[in-house]
Amino acid sequence: MSKIVNKIKYAMSLRTPQEEALSYLDTISTHCDYKKDSKDVVEAAATEYCENQQKVNAKFDFPSFCYAMATGIGKTRLMGASIYYLYKTKGYKHFFILAPGNTIYDKLRKETNPNHPKYIFKGLEAEMGKPKVYDGENYDTYPIKYHQQTLFVEKTSEIQLFIFNIGKIFNSKTDTQFNFHKFKETLGASFADVLAQFDDLVICMDEAHRYYAPASMKAINYLKPVLGLEFTATPKSTTNIIYSYDLARGAIEGYL
Repeated sequence: MSKIVNKIKYAMSLRTPQEEALSYLDTISTHCDYKKDSKDVVEAAATEYCENQQKVNAKFDFPSFCYAMATGIGKTRLMGASIYYLYKTKGYKHFFILAPGNTIYDKLRKETNPNHPKYIFKGLEAEMGKPKVYDGENYDTYPIKYHQQTLFVEKTSEIQLFIFNIGKIFNSKTDTQFNFHKFKETLGASFADVLAQFDDLVICMDEAHRYYAPASMKAINYLKPVLGLEFTATPKSTTNIIYSYDLARGAIEGYL
C-alpha cells in the first residue's frame, strides 16, 4: 500500500473493500497521465494493474473505471477518497458528481456539507478545507471573467464539486437539452461549455449503470473529462471494472 493510500485509509477510517478499491486506482494512476495519455494508453495501464488483469475498455469517449461494489459497502465514502487522492497526487481540482435522480442528488448535496454526519470527506477536513460546491440550483453563480471578449475561468486552489442529477443535463423523454446546455448571460456560455474547458475535470458517476443510454452518454461525453469513476452494484458494462466486491463477500466479511 502506498503512503498516500495508507494516509487516506487512516484519516477516513476506510473499510477493507474501500481501501482495496482505492489501491487499484492508485496503482493504475502511477502508471499513466490522464491529461496527456490517450485513452488506449490509460486503458492499457488499467488492464495491467486492475484487480483481475482483464482487458479494460470503457464505453465512453474517455477512460472510465468502474468500482462494482455491493450496496452498503460505502461507495460515497470511496468517491470522496478517490477525489481527495486525485487532488493530492495529480493536483486535479474539478470534480463533476452525477446522480441518477432527485433522491440521490439531494443526498449527495447534503453529504458535501462538512457538518453532515456522513460527510463525503469525513476525516480530511483539516487537510483539504471546505470544497466549493455548485449544483443544479446555483451553478449560474459560477465566477467567470472576460479578457478581450474571451471567457476564462478563474483558477482556484480549492477543490470544486459540481453536483447534478442526470435529469438536469437532458430530458430522456424528449431528448431535449436543459439550461445546462443553453447559453446563459451570467456565464457568457453554457455551463456545459464552462466545464468542458477544464483540463482536469473528473466525472464521478453514482449508480453508474443508469447512464448508458445513448442520450446520457452523449451528454456526459460532451464534458470531455480526463477520467471517469463509476460506482455501482450492478454494472451495465463489465469491460471497465477495475475492482469488484460482491454481496457474498460482503456478507462473509461482515460489511453488510
